[in-house]
Amino acid sequence: MQTPQVPGSERVRFTARAHTRWSDEDNQSVLNNAVYLTLFEEARHAYFGALGLLEANRFPFLLAACNVRFLRPGRG
Repeated sequence: MQTPQVPGSERVRFTARAHTRWSDEDNQSVLNNAVYLTLFEEARHAYFGALGLLEANRFPFLLAACNVRFLRPGRG
């Protein structure tokens, strides 16, 4: 399997499979914009867990800001 490329960055070194709920998508299977950050948070938790950096299954820091640039509709 080829590692996906993210525009303007180096190779992606970690992937996490995320599952959406029925309420996360509309009738055309397009993800609601509000769902993206929840999915990112799940992937971030999996990434830091894989690195062994979680303390008592919690992040040892606060994420103060997050920016999302939508390139195309997400599909669940």
